[in-house]
Amino acid sequence: MSIFSGLMANLTKDHIVAKQGFNRWLIAPAAVAIHLCIGSVYAWSIFNPPLIKQLGVVTSAADDWSFSSVVWIFSTAIVFLGLAAAFAGKWLEEVGPRATGFLAACLWGGGFLIGSIGISTHQLWLIYLGYGAIGGCGLGLAYVTP
Repeated sequence: MSIFSGLMANLTKDHIVAKQGFNRWLIAPAAVAIHLCIGSVYAWSIFNPPLIKQLGVVTSAADDWSFSSVVWIFSTAIVFLGLAAAFAGKWLEEVGPRATGFLAACLWGGGFLIGSIGISTHQLWLIYLGYGAIGGCGLGLAYVTP
């Protein structure tokens, strides 16, 4: 059995009941980590000034992003968070919380990665896609994970 198939087997709904002797206190740090990630989207306003000045080192450059173009990234993330949370409930019941949480982490981390590529290449649409759409879906899935 490969590592990937072993990982996927542990994410199935059959494995959500803990075995005898499992330390349930291990769940608390995981839940805190999930909710810290979910709450990070609400700190978006901290990123606005650095994103606006991303290419202007000392002074503004001609191709800097405007405040109005950057501030909508937060709204995009919140919209996708809500849509993913609304539609993921039924899917969560089918596949279980482990698979949902794993996909949420992959989407959230992948969204941040794509957004960071957008920042480094100065492509605003990549930030909307990565942080806004993909990352927002990851946060929405994390919301419904118990």
